[in-house]
Amino acid sequence: MRLLTSILTIFIFFDYSFCLKCRSVIKGVFNGTEWNYDNSLNCPKNINYCISLNGTFAYSNFSVTGTFQNCFGSGLLGKYITEILPEEYRCQKNDDCLEIPNTNLTRCCCSTNMCTMLDELKPKTKKLAVMPDDIPKIPRHRGKKNRPLNTPWRQQNLPALRPTYNISSAIPVTAFFGSVVLALGLALFFGHMRSLEQEVKYTDCVNVNGSEPFTTAANKSFACSYTIILDENYEGDVKFYYGLSRFYQNNRLYFQSRNDEQLKGDLNNTDGCDPMEYVKVNGTKVPIVPCGQVADSFFNDTFQLFYVTNPDLNEMVRVPWTIRGVLGETEMKRKFRNPPRTGNETLCDVFEGTIRPPSWKIDICKLGANNDTNGEQVGVAFENIDFMVWMKAAALSNFRKLYRKLDRQVDMFSAGLPAGNYTLIINYNYPVSMYGGDKYFVIARETWVGPRNFFLPIVYLVVGTFLLLVTAFFVLIWLKQKISSRIHPQ
Repeated sequence: MRLLTSILTIFIFFDYSFCLKCRSVIKGVFNGTEWNYDNSLNCPKNINYCISLNGTFAYSNFSVTGTFQNCFGSGLLGKYITEILPEEYRCQKNDDCLEIPNTNLTRCCCSTNMCTMLDELKPKTKKLAVMPDDIPKIPRHRGKKNRPLNTPWRQQNLPALRPTYNISSAIPVTAFFGSVVLALGLALFFGHMRSLEQEVKYTDCVNVNGSEPFTTAANKSFACSYTIILDENYEGDVKFYYGLSRFYQNNRLYFQSRNDEQLKGDLNNTDGCDPMEYVKVNGTKVPIVPCGQVADSFFNDTFQLFYVTNPDLNEMVRVPWTIRGVLGETEMKRKFRNPPRTGNETLCDVFEGTIRPPSWKIDICKLGANNDTNGEQVGVAFENIDFMVWMKAAALSNFRKLYRKLDRQVDMFSAGLPAGNYTLIINYNYPVSMYGGDKYFVIARETWVGPRNFFLPIVYLVVGTFLLLVTAFFVLIWLKQKISSRIHPQ
């Protein structure tokens, strides 16, 4: 019995394995019901073709709109489809798809297992005609028209250098930079060594020997007298500075308390000068000119230097100073301008209706009116040279500002300051004890490196020496590697 069952199973399998296999598909509306059926189907032995229809077809008791595929003349609706088709459109060979006249049908036939012509039965959409005016004028680029030129630069195929970092490549780099930095440090060091400088600290206006300051009879202001001895000639251009310590002109609130437009002549513009913008007088706001904390703290000490020509007779000659070169001409003309005058107006008439800063002893219109440098006017009001120098804020808390330069047009001082004794007279007006600062007067003969300052040369010397020591260390490692490779060759 088991043997018979096995034989029948093999026979049935053998029988069906040689049958045509088609896709059994109904996709669409069948008698008002939506169908989406897709499966495989073994056709009877006498069926040699699979048939596919697309469109709308109907019989006496059914109608199908969509796609239908099955074994030709069998299966669901198969025999009805065979009767619907005219004789010449029935499947008689494995031919292409045909459109049946007078119907809305497309028929396909095939004779291969699981053959399908569904892709060919997809309805072809018709393109809508577009009016010429509606056609967008968009440039079309097809193919390789936008491809960049076949050059190394455009195609990013430039040759590249990828250095290998090792001891051999590091030695020349550190040696080169170490030598350059060390050479610059030596040049700066000897340049500053050639600079000559004499500094006088006159805080509290007390002489070195302990004597007290004296009072001038002219304006009852304090004055100090200092003796300066120059051991050698200060040849060439000589500059005179005043210096302050622990004074923070770089403080943001202090630095911003000013109005540059007012310094150009717009007296009523006090924006940004808080807390020194204006003063109320009888309920009316009177602008402070110049306004702001920078102008209020204006440095007003004055100096005179005398060369002692005959110590026995105490004969002295005033050292000639000039303001030429203290500030650039462009900076003086663009940033500082007095308000314009008309007719017979004086400068004080123009500044009428303003009030001076709280710490000032004179009005702005009189600033510099009675001062001169060897007959050379130092400027008045906003255009006063000392005022303009002060308004240039310093970057550090300890700073120097250029006061005057030596006038070498005078025969006695054409070569510079000669060695000898000098007397410095200081009109002491500017207080520093309230914040613990110090005041200095400096005589400097500068070289190409500027004022005497050894900070930068020392930094260059230290960095250059360090790089050369690193180079020596690398050389030792390189020699060790060379010796090891000779003793233990790989």
